[in-house]
This record gives sequence, structure tokens and C-alpha cells, in this order.
Amino acid sequence: MNKNNGIIDWSKDSILQLIKDKGLNELERIFKSPNNANPANLASFLFSLKDNSMIRGIDSKLIDFNYMLQEDEEFKIVYKGCGSGFVDESDTYDQVDDDYILNTVEAVRKFFDFALNTMNGVFNFDENFGVTLSSLNIAKDVCYKDISTFLEKGIAQRREEAEGQDRIEETFFFYPIKGVLNVLSQAIYESLQNNIEK
Repeated sequence: MNKNNGIIDWSKDSILQLIKDKGLNELERIFKSPNNANPANLASFLFSLKDNSMIRGIDSKLIDFNYMLQEDEEFKIVYKGCGSGFVDESDTYDQVDDDYILNTVEAVRKFFDFALNTMNGVFNFDENFGVTLSSLNIAKDVCYKDISTFLEKGIAQRREEAEGQDRIEETFFFYPIKGVLNVLSQAIYESLQNNIEK
């Protein structure tokens, strides 16, 4: 397995140095443990640091791996995938047009491609997270379907709760993902049921 990961490799030394400088010996020991030689494990550890009760005396922005990825100009593209489906702070529901819809659908497609193909190539979901090949294949089959439908339903529901001139306060990106994850959960359940019945 490849022990390198660009995002992790770029960030880990500065975080480790902060931990050392503050004398957080237990966290340093965990950071350097053989288990964290695996990039997926180290990533989980880094994401959890912000909420770790042992963290003290460190500016949260310097230890919040999620924040660091969002703000890093070089790796932002990896973290955010494609930003073209996101809305601006000043946009209102009246301004939503076909371009918003199309851009968001494309961004979600790119996200699923990144999550199911690129990330699986880097982290091997089966080896590192115990994701079965059959579940991954179901995800690849289900996740690209009905994105537009789920997006339009999410926007319609939100419009019912808001006025047309209300500012859009959240990205449309997650509306279809929520719908797709519900369908994926059901598809995996049905697959398991079919296997039991055979």
C-alpha cells in the first residue's frame, strides 16, 4: 500500500511541531504510533484533533485540519472538488436558474467520481475501511442516477420554507448527495436481502 498522501504529507509536520512545542507528549506518541503510518489512519487522527480534550494552548485554526484544508490555496481543489455548483453569499432563491442546477449536478458527479474512484485508488476502501467490493459496485451504479431529481426536490422544499428574495444560506451541493445516500442505503439493504434469500 502507498504510504504517501500529498495532503497529509504537506500538513503533518507543522501539526506535529505544534504538538511538540506545547509539550503534548501523549498526542505526540499517538501521532507517531505505527498505526498512524497508514495515511487513512493519520487523516482520521488529524481531523479529530480539533475536538480532542488533550489539546490546550493552541489556536484552533492551527490544529483544525478541516479548516486548514479549506483555506490552503494549493490543496483547496482536492478538498472542495469542484466549486462551480456553489452559490455566492448574495444570491437569492429568485436567482436560481438552469445554470445553477447544471453546475451543481456536474459538481456532484465530480464529487462521486472523486470519492468512489480517485479516493478508492489512494486509500483502497476494502483494505483500509472494510468496504466490500459489492457495496462499492452498488455505490458506483446508484450514485450517478437521479442527481437532478434529488437536487430539484431539495431546492423546491427549501423554497417552500424561504421567500424568493431570501439569501441562499447553504450550498445546493448536499441536496442530491443526501437523496443519493438514502437510495444507496436502500440498494445495499436490498442486495443483502437478496443474498440471504438465495
